[in-house]
Amino acid sequence: MKKDEIKSELEKLSRDELNILARKMKIRGYRKLNTLKLTSIILETVDLPKLQSAINITWWDRNFNHVYGALAVIGIVLTIVLWWYPSPKSNNVPSVVMEKLDKIALENFDPKDREIRLEKLVKEYKELNALLEKYPFSNTLVKKAKTSLNNGEFETVEFYLRELDATSKETQALAAYSLGKLKEIQLDYKTAKQEYERAVTLQPRNTTYLISFGSLLRSLGKYMGAKEQYEKALDIAKIEYGDQDTSVANIYNELGAVWADLGYYQKAAELLNNTFSIYKLVYGEQHDKTASIYNDLGVVYHYLGNYDNAIEMVKKSIEIRNTIYDTQSNKDIALSYNNLGEMYNTLGKYREADSLLQISLIIMKDLYGLEHINVATTLMNQAELYSNTGNNSKADSLFRLSLEMLKKILGSSHPDVATVLNNMGLFYKNQGKYREADSLYKQALKIREDFYESEHPTLAPTLTNIGELYRVQGKYPEAEPYHKRALAIREKALGPDHLETAYSLNNLGLLYLSQKKYDEAEPFLQRSLSIRKEAFGSNHLSVGIALNNLAGLYRETGRYAEAEPLLRQSLQILKEHFGLNHRVVALALSNLAKTCTFLGKYEEADTLFKQALEIQQRKLPQNHSDFAITLSGMAKLYTLQGSYSKAEPLFKQALEIKEKAFGPEHPEIAPILEDYAILLRKTGRESKANEIEGRAKRIRDKQTQMNLAKQKLP
Repeated sequence: MKKDEIKSELEKLSRDELNILARKMKIRGYRKLNTLKLTSIILETVDLPKLQSAINITWWDRNFNHVYGALAVIGIVLTIVLWWYPSPKSNNVPSVVMEKLDKIALENFDPKDREIRLEKLVKEYKELNALLEKYPFSNTLVKKAKTSLNNGEFETVEFYLRELDATSKETQALAAYSLGKLKEIQLDYKTAKQEYERAVTLQPRNTTYLISFGSLLRSLGKYMGAKEQYEKALDIAKIEYGDQDTSVANIYNELGAVWADLGYYQKAAELLNNTFSIYKLVYGEQHDKTASIYNDLGVVYHYLGNYDNAIEMVKKSIEIRNTIYDTQSNKDIALSYNNLGEMYNTLGKYREADSLLQISLIIMKDLYGLEHINVATTLMNQAELYSNTGNNSKADSLFRLSLEMLKKILGSSHPDVATVLNNMGLFYKNQGKYREADSLYKQALKIREDFYESEHPTLAPTLTNIGELYRVQGKYPEAEPYHKRALAIREKALGPDHLETAYSLNNLGLLYLSQKKYDEAEPFLQRSLSIRKEAFGSNHLSVGIALNNLAGLYRETGRYAEAEPLLRQSLQILKEHFGLNHRVVALALSNLAKTCTFLGKYEEADTLFKQALEIQQRKLPQNHSDFAITLSGMAKLYTLQGSYSKAEPLFKQALEIKEKAFGPEHPEIAPILEDYAILLRKTGRESKANEIEGRAKRIRDKQTQMNLAKQKLP
């Protein structure tokens, strides 16, 4: 059966039958959804073959609740009976240790963040405890260290371990590694790094030491160092355990993740596929570890622009976990729905994205309640979706709800709070609310600077956003240091050929292009394009955007014949990525139309402008600043064709939109005024033309003076 036929069959079902089907498909929260929404979710989230076989409602389906109720009564009776029997001794962490770990979390993080912070602290404690249990020799100091650890006396543990370190050379590496674990528990990452480094120096072929050192380096944003440790561990593990051992698969997985951190997604995909092959061989298809790799591969394929494969992989992950778990209330299933929603959002498939994010949110609330980090993150993703669809009021309320929730849970100075502040800043910037955006960006930067080292790559996105905010306002000298600092951080932390480095190169190129520093702009834009092509090939979205930006420089410098093929290639890529009705496609059509205008291809230019305007009218709120780009371009085209009566109202409308969005003295208004003055002269209105031209000159002069004044500052 085809999708339309299945949809028709679904519409014939009663609401009770639809509920039964939703239960069979393990769709959480189906009773809260209206019939239309539930039908849509079933169609979008369930594989068609599986849906086709499930659509026939059986006697068992109809009477499931009655049978289940009877079994539940039996279960209660058994529970009461079994309650009287003693249970095996618990393997829980000693209460005194839990109190100490809890105190560490409370002193370093918001009290309501105990669940997440304690999870990592407990894991580190258990690893250290197991390590002391397995020491390969009997030693009084080891026993004392273990006793102190189980009493929560971490400072005493350190004393015994350092004494142990001094007893013989044989024990130095093990003691150093143990101290590294201890320091991670105490959140002293600087000392932990030193101890792990000492351990791997003393025993360079110990894979456990190498992996732990790599994991710490990765958490500190030192990705190249992490990669080096993982690669050493992988080479050793292959020799010791063989190519198909799960320990080798786990290292492939860690190494794939760090290659993704570094922006080399093709390499990450190769390594994750190695993990997948081993997991499938050892665990089989229907296993949580296999499902996890399906999800991770989907995310990597998404970054590579392989959207069909990405969606297929994440759907497979959800399907496996729905099969192996009795309930859909599983955090990994919820995160996969969230990932799938973000993928559809990127593709401009907003209705599908909305349904998937709603499912993720329902599961998260069911698992964690109304106030939890994962709930807040999903709300933020929904806010970004509504921002993309132009529903700014709903986006704004969701951003604020997410922000307040995270502040309450984590405190106001947590990096996750900075993420929401950063994304809210971008949301306000896109609306032309620059003052609000500036404040939010600066708050985000302050939090990240206080939390991370000064050269941590996490700082770069916010620095970039501040630089872009100043660029679009024409504050070029203020923008430059932010973009340069972001580029320096990325080149040092990630390397000169990393994708994030390419984005910073692009931003500096656009800044110099805005200042008409064409000779400085071109090498930055070309290098950015080259890195993206090397990473993704020639047909990726990121390449399409870079082509468009470089073509903009060629058009600005009168190299229209060079600009045209780049713009056509860019437009084709963007259409394949977003479809024919997306804001970004409309901008690409306008850019190509402007170039066709300069090349004298007036008829094609007119067609392209009208296509762009039609998309904008359908997809954007009235008076969005994008309209001014298309309208001013059309006005210039009609002026060149001598259609002055058609051109003039378009110039006026474009100016009104720009002034409302950016203010009357924004640098982007000057070129529209200059083109309008040409029309006025051609229609014999010399005085009015001089007035408009004078206004454009004052804007440019003011901008030049501001730039010079900024450059003279110490």
